Amino acid sequence: MHLKRVILKKYIADLARGLQTIKFYTMHIFITICLLQEYVFSEDLDPQTGEYDITTTVYPDPLVGRYPLDDLNLLPKIIRRIYQESVNAYNKNLPMLTSIGIRATIEAICVNKEITEGNLKKNIDQLARMDFMTNQEAELLHLIRFMGNASAHELEEPLKEELTTGLDIIETTLRNAYVLPEKAIALSRYKKT
Repeated sequence: MHLKRVILKKYIADLARGLQTIKFYTMHIFITICLLQEYVFSEDLDPQTGEYDITTTVYPDPLVGRYPLDDLNLLPKIIRRIYQESVNAYNKNLPMLTSIGIRATIEAICVNKEITEGNLKKNIDQLARMDFMTNQEAELLHLIRFMGNASAHELEEPLKEELTTGLDIIETTLRNAYVLPEKAIALSRYKKT
């Protein structure tokens, strides 16, 4: 009990001198390691309460963010990398880079499917014609293309909700084009010849 008081007094004394305290925490739900930084300066004394205001920052914020698609290992390497960079940009509140990254993920899908004859509009249409996706899915990819073009060429910043929808669409496309076909191979044992 006495040791706890000494540590607490030292902690408060360190805070009063403007020193910072850094603690590491592990969030057991998702096995996320976070850095908690607490600091106070002498100017942070609240005149009404006589207590110091402690400034706290957590890196990365464990309560904010989007987790990437499950089964990333089933995606081709270049698609996986671009998609993960897009999710990372989204989690760091970088809307322009997120938008361009989501669009680049579509480009990578086209390259992976060996559809590189024209511009992205023609390539998306070709994906549907070759039955890699439905016409409705292709229309959704065109919406992402428009958003990415607006970010890249017109420097227009998309809204967070628009980026969320864009990631939802691209994740559905990745699931349908890569993840589910790979997982379905395990079901082929039920196929009657």
